[in-house]
Amino acid sequence: MSVEKEHTIANKWFGWVDKAIYRNILMGLAWLVFLVVKWNDIYLPYFWDEMGAYASGVLYMYDHGISIMPAALPASLSFGHPLMMHLVFSLFAKVFGPSVASLHVCNLLFTYLLSLGTYLLAYQLSKDRLLSLISFLLFLMQPMVLALSTQILLEVFLAMNTIFALFFYMRKHYVLAIVFCVFGLLTKETGLVLAQESICQLGYHINVGGFEHPGF
Repeated sequence: MSVEKEHTIANKWFGWVDKAIYRNILMGLAWLVFLVVKWNDIYLPYFWDEMGAYASGVLYMYDHGISIMPAALPASLSFGHPLMMHLVFSLFAKVFGPSVASLHVCNLLFTYLLSLGTYLLAYQLSKDRLLSLISFLLFLMQPMVLALSTQILLEVFLAMNTIFALFFYMRKHYVLAIVFCVFGLLTKETGLVLAQESICQLGYHINVGGFEHPGF
């Protein structure tokens, strides 16, 4: 089959992908289906590390004062990690209440942002709308994502910050990349890996080709 014929077939079956309204409808429906699948899990009690540390840490901070300083939580509740996630979830609880469902919905919203970041990063890398949509849908169907999307753990919040840091770095919006990178670092120590890699790569490009990007 010739390349032109393949291109014609692709346009016939997937030409709608180039229209933003159809993409938005598909992504909205995917989020709706995801919510229906996870609806009962929103009301499940806290479990394992969620109960033993992270949700307990969020509620402790909610009751005793919201702060990002290490002394805001006992070591038994922070596990020695930075406290950005605890701070954000505690602020959410101040606005919407500290119930189990409220905090699970908070993590679900960050899962949605993570899926959106996956779509944006996939398009930034491929410039292919269809591939980006497939990446978005496959992400939402991952068992790990389904399991973690309504659990108050570090992983979703950290991954969301990492994805957007990479996206804005590749778009050469370095201030926003730094903001998300710092948020990731203040969520878990492993965020330092992305910060170090970005600094090294940026330093290399500046040294080799100069720096002409107004997004800095």
